Amino acid sequence: MSNVFAGLITGIAICLISGLRGVTSYRIKGKIEWLEKLHNECFDFMKMHRGLLLLDLSDDRACEKIYDLICVASNINANISQSQFNKKLCFDVIKFSKEELNYDWEKTQNIYAEVRDKIINLDVNTITKKELLKIFSEVDTIISKLNGVIVNKLDELKTQQNMVNRFFI
Repeated sequence: MSNVFAGLITGIAICLISGLRGVTSYRIKGKIEWLEKLHNECFDFMKMHRGLLLLDLSDDRACEKIYDLICVASNINANISQSQFNKKLCFDVIKFSKEELNYDWEKTQNIYAEVRDKIINLDVNTITKKELLKIFSEVDTIISKLNGVIVNKLDELKTQQNMVNRFFI
């Protein structure tokens, strides 16, 4: 009887450890996928922001390209705020972004709205590239910092994922 009881306890312990491993691995995987998507959006913004240096302000589409840039920044913010409604994510996105990424989407939403208002009232014929870059400087700083934190967090989570996969049964 004692051998049967020991086998039963061992089986239960293995099931609990395996379940814990699965849940932990799933949570980490969800965060990694969400952060990679956010990283790609930040990268798109930074690429477009660098494109401002090469932008010909006399081009008819210059206004559209400038407006598209703030739209990409706003999409990053919208992705964070709307991800809270994604039931597939197994973590609180708003709390995670505030605590782990040092990013407050509500505060940045106001900053982006101010920049968007400046762009809407912008006269492309009289503005210089230096002035244009100055308008976007705060947005660029916010997104560059966010991207740096995302890259560091991705490295940390991938390390955690490797540890979970390696050391749990």
